[in-house]
Amino acid sequence: MLANVRPSYYVTLRSDAYLNYFPHNAPSRFANMLREPLVVEPPLDYEVALCELHVDGLRVTTDQLLAVKCSIAVRRQIGEQVDTFLGLVRLKAPPLRPNPARMNPADDVSYADVPRFVATPSSQSYVFARPQYSPLTPMQNAIVDEITVELAPPLEADAVVVTLHVRRRKDVAASKNLVRAPAYV
Repeated sequence: MLANVRPSYYVTLRSDAYLNYFPHNAPSRFANMLREPLVVEPPLDYEVALCELHVDGLRVTTDQLLAVKCSIAVRRQIGEQVDTFLGLVRLKAPPLRPNPARMNPADDVSYADVPRFVATPSSQSYVFARPQYSPLTPMQNAIVDEITVELAPPLEADAVVVTLHVRRRKDVAASKNLVRAPAYV
């Protein structure tokens, strides 16, 4: 099988995608299949970076630092290897609003466990002007077809969209455009 090797492309991953393959996908941890498998074998040296993060329906009450960890599963004829890379984002808390559950207190209800204020759901987008690139480890007979994203601490949100930039490493000499891609199990 021949695969066309591109020098650079973007991969967009959604937390609400591929639920038929990954039924446990959630905004804080999700996996996506790649439409086109990525060939990661010498001399094809790639690096990857987190470029954008979009969070829909984010509900946080304080500013917090969010670690975005991406794991790239490499299928091989024997076993599996995972490369991981990390990005950090500072989430800004939206303004708090009064909790409607406490607006009309009844005499026979205790509101001790009901918070006075709740977070306003908001959508936030982060675009990284200078993304930090991490090299993908080249291996013999390796194809990338799945990427897992994990956010820590876990988010209370409706959906998360992550965009990665995959490019050929600049310190590696260019090779031919067509490469024989190995078969995988």
